[in-house]
Amino acid sequence: MSPRIVPVYPPIADYALLSDCHSCALVSRDGSIDWCTFHRFEARPVFGRILDWAKAGFFRIAPLDDDYEPRRRYLPGRTFSRPPSRHPRALLC
Repeated sequence: MSPRIVPVYPPIADYALLSDCHSCALVSRDGSIDWCTFHRFEARPVFGRILDWAKAGFFRIAPLDDDYEPRRRYLPGRTFSRPPSRHPRALLC
């Protein structure tokens, strides 16, 4: 498998929205939280990489190497996604 190429500023359609109706997070296909507000939607973002890829913060849990295939699926009857990723030595859930 060749190394993944993550485009700078991926299309907004590549993000999943996670929310509790008060705060929200935008999660990219590779599992990175690129936008997140706590307590209120209009609050200042904790992570804002979606606006400035070079300077703003993000949070990501992933293997150290790029030899994995990110995937995302919505579970039947649920309104949230489960982001499993395949790696040669493990399945990350």
